[in-house]
Parts: sequence; structure tokens; C-alpha cells
Amino acid sequence: MTDNKNEIIKCPFCFTESERGIKVCRGCQATVKYGESLMPYFIISLIISVIGYFTLRFLGEHIFTSIQNLSGSAGFSLFGILAFILFILSMYILLIYVRSPDARKKVMFYRKMPK
Repeated sequence: MTDNKNEIIKCPFCFTESERGIKVCRGCQATVKYGESLMPYFIISLIISVIGYFTLRFLGEHIFTSIQNLSGSAGFSLFGILAFILFILSMYILLIYVRSPDARKKVMFYRKMPK
């Protein structure tokens, strides 16, 4: 493994070179974040689970007509549980990338612009 103290990062705003691990850029005071953000992966997983829920409802009402009581509250409970399982599985698959070494090496700089 490489030692993080020897790695140099460069700010895209002021082009100041600093050691990896700093929280704030010394040149322009931009905030430095390391790794991937979890919010996009959470939103993608939520969208996948909603699409999966309505797909399962459609399949339950139109294809599996021999199964009884799918249109009542039992059907909503069954498909809600299946959509929740789909959400957990999609979140797990997407988080595999967040834990990967490539995602941990990502460095992002945030700077608030004065008004």
C-alpha cells in the first residue's frame, strides 16, 4: 500500500499543492473531501426499488392472475417487502463501488463563491 502522507494533491481552484489528508486548502480555503458521496447511490437505489415495486405490482395483477388476494392489502405488503429487498440488494451492489480502492482515492474540492 502507498503511504498517504507522501501523496500530493493539487487544488483545481488555486493550483496549490498540498499533502493528502488536509481538510482545507491552504491557498483558497476550499473544503477538501475524500472518497465517494453516498447520496447518489442512495437515490439510485431508491429509484430502482420504486421501479421494481411498480413492475412487481404490474406482474402480480396481469400475469400471475391465478394467485389470489394480490390486489388487497396483502398484495401491497408482499410487493412492499419485495421492493424493500430489491432496494437493499441494489444499495449493496452500488456500495461495492464506494468501498473500492478507486473510490477511496477520489479527492473533491468545494469552494463557496462570494456573492
